[in-house]
Amino acid sequence: MQISSLSGLFNITGGLIWHARALRFRYRLWRPFRENIKDFLGSAPQINSKHHTNLVLIGPSAGWCLSDEFLINYKQIICIDPDPLAPILFNLVHGKALRRAKVKVSWRRADFFADPQGQLMGLEDPLILFCNVAGQFFLQNHSEEHVKYVLSQMKYVLSNKDWGSFHDLYSAPLRRDLPIRIYSSRPDGKSLLMDYGLTGAWLDHLTGEFLPQALERRIIAWQLKPERVHLVEAGWVYAQK
Repeated sequence: MQISSLSGLFNITGGLIWHARALRFRYRLWRPFRENIKDFLGSAPQINSKHHTNLVLIGPSAGWCLSDEFLINYKQIICIDPDPLAPILFNLVHGKALRRAKVKVSWRRADFFADPQGQLMGLEDPLILFCNVAGQFFLQNHSEEHVKYVLSQMKYVLSNKDWGSFHDLYSAPLRRDLPIRIYSSRPDGKSLLMDYGLTGAWLDHLTGEFLPQALERRIIAWQLKPERVHLVEAGWVYAQK
């Protein structure tokens, strides 16, 4: 699927506006979220079992919220992202550590959700990580039914792979420190908000069925902007072999 440079530069889910925001908030406002994601990435199947040499990053952008400590565990990283600025900025953020560790990085400028099986064809048993991208899928002018269907089917498409994701569940105009919560299975939205003592109107990012239902997951608060918080779900899924 061909993606124009202009659409990538001004995409609502990435591009210039996103990178400007990341540069502004990464080191201060986002620091707690980045530390929590670093801890989540440290529990990856590759770290525990040491059998993955290839890592596929779906929608990594510049890797603003990824840690060098996680990335250097792999011999090769394949990044799939439609943003034309992503390879340049990813190299600026992580290039020094990856070169030191002799990690090879390659890029595919594509929308993974348009052809997931095609994008993974020929890759040798990689670990796959969705980098806060599933929760942005609904912003790409798709119907709610289409978004829910595509995301809910991903667990079956990837059934023979080890994979993980951190992605937006809900967001709202709010500024508040919220603790990590761990659930042994998928909580419904109403119960989740009640557990946090949250009320009001929350935007549903339509990712409730992205991870398998019976799977341990973390809920991590992300203060994306001073006036807006996101509840991010993070979990690892093991291959059915």
